[in-house]
Amino acid sequence: MEGVLVGCVAQQLPGKDLKWDSAAQKFNLDAANALVKPYIRKGFEF
Repeated sequence: MEGVLVGCVAQQLPGKDLKWDSAAQKFNLDAANALVKPYIRKGFEF
């Protein structure tokens, strides 16, 4: 599933050198990390 995420974010930021840290679930670029946010519907909060 992470591969799909990385690919989708990479398409949004063409020409950027992205590095994905699987353990931290973060990219090395703030603009890419801004695209990685969970959408949690009301009633399904943690």
